[in-house]
Amino acid sequence: MQMTLEALRDSGKLPDMTYEIIIELVNRKKEEEIWKKRELRAGSAFIVVFSALIIYLCFFQLNRYQSLRRLDLFFNDPVIWLTGAVSLVIAIFFLRAHSKREDAEDDFDDLRKEVIDRGNELWPREPDDRGRYETMHYLLKDKAINLFYK
Repeated sequence: MQMTLEALRDSGKLPDMTYEIIIELVNRKKEEEIWKKRELRAGSAFIVVFSALIIYLCFFQLNRYQSLRRLDLFFNDPVIWLTGAVSLVIAIFFLRAHSKREDAEDDFDDLRKEVIDRGNELWPREPDDRGRYETMHYLLKDKAINLFYK
């Protein structure tokens, strides 16, 4: 039998209220991971585009911009405008993703800490706490959610 939260609930080792709270915890963890991936992608894209701009300036246009008189060429170069605009858009998306990831991480951590603090209320009294341990072990192993300590 494959261990899932539903199976633990159906076997009576996980009360309904605790099940609902843990489902919310799993959902918040998923949201945190989604924003973490988006932040990583945006950061990587920003590095690539900005690096392309630097390489373009240093290797392909170095001779054109050696004097201040030719600075107007710099500001009229469409490649610089394009990569600069793309870098700006990606940087804005990165900052948004970073903010959303931090919010999702805080929400997840707050709920996780509350579940740990209210552990005695959420799990039924068992002599060996087997249901509680199985649930916590399942969450740690399959969902990367640690409820053993804050």
